[in-house]
Amino acid sequence: MIGFLKKNIAVILFIVLSLIFGGCIGYSLIIFFGKEQGFVSLITNLLLSFLIMIVCIFMQIIIHETGHLTIALMRGWKFISFMAFGFILTKRDGHYRLSTMKLAGAGGQCLLLPPENGDSDFGIMLYNLGGVIFNLMFSVISGILLWTCHESLNPYLNIFLMLFAGVGICFFLVNGIPSTFSGIPNDGYNILRLREDKFSTQVFLDSLRFLAKTQSGKRPHEAMEEYYSDNKQFDMSSPFHVCALTMDLAVALDRLDFDKAHNLIALAEERWNEIIQIYKNEIAMERLFLNLIDNGEISKIEEAVNDKNIMNYLNQNATFRPSALRIQYAIALIYDKDREKADKIMERFNTISESYYNVGDALCEKALMKYTSGLYGDISKQ
Repeated sequence: MIGFLKKNIAVILFIVLSLIFGGCIGYSLIIFFGKEQGFVSLITNLLLSFLIMIVCIFMQIIIHETGHLTIALMRGWKFISFMAFGFILTKRDGHYRLSTMKLAGAGGQCLLLPPENGDSDFGIMLYNLGGVIFNLMFSVISGILLWTCHESLNPYLNIFLMLFAGVGICFFLVNGIPSTFSGIPNDGYNILRLREDKFSTQVFLDSLRFLAKTQSGKRPHEAMEEYYSDNKQFDMSSPFHVCALTMDLAVALDRLDFDKAHNLIALAEERWNEIIQIYKNEIAMERLFLNLIDNGEISKIEEAVNDKNIMNYLNQNATFRPSALRIQYAIALIYDKDREKADKIMERFNTISESYYNVGDALCEKALMKYTSGLYGDISKQ
């Protein structure tokens, strides 16, 4: 029971706070509009209050990511990307570019490039704390305004201030208390794990540099020359150690070094249950791809293509990620032996790749698609 509570604390906290918000909305309708509301008026005010809460959630997401951005820029970090509500703003060659991106379990994400010589442990902690600091700061300001000015303000403005403060505190707690949400570690979890060992800090900084390089047009094998796994034994319970493994995997695939890729996946499988869900999904997709192109056991391929979790994750990512379309293409071409379906996926892949925000990743995926298409180009002869 205790283990369940620890593992799901963010979800439980979010549900509890949501119930509290519901109660607060009902209470505020009585306080700010009076007890003598008619039924129609009550329902109207209730719906408007929920609409105001949704607006507050959107605003607090932007404030949260802006907090990361502001504090990092103040410490000399450089802008990489700002993602919110399915859109991502990136900077390449001095120009800003808006693309689409969806990260399950995250309403927003702001990434920055650390200084060349890194940053202090305190500076890295501040970067991760930036979002919750801003959420709390704006919530306090909203609470002060509500406390001092509520008698002279419009009832709807009072409700906005109350909900804005409440949602901000919710964000502060859900992101600040170490946990994972939809398989993604929150800021508090990152801070906690970064303190455990220097390697995690190194990977955290290197992953941001890796992303900046691939986003600017370098392929994975150009962005990272050496494998972490050649000199380090990974702790699969740490998301940063698994991040290092997935970067190794990206480089191995880019080099068409499939033996290395299989070995990396075997390392992950040894302690599979310790890996957080988001990385399990990523590794499972690449494991399926490798089994397809390397004539892997048909039972393992069938197990993967019939796994609803893997397929749902794959289909969600195929709306905007070339890598997911590459795996769908391999399934259609090799497993389904459906050339027409594969050709349609290829057309979508070409369209998505041309506008994909990460140029280096897109180049890598094009090479992998070419390899897959060439290896099994004439499916009728198999």
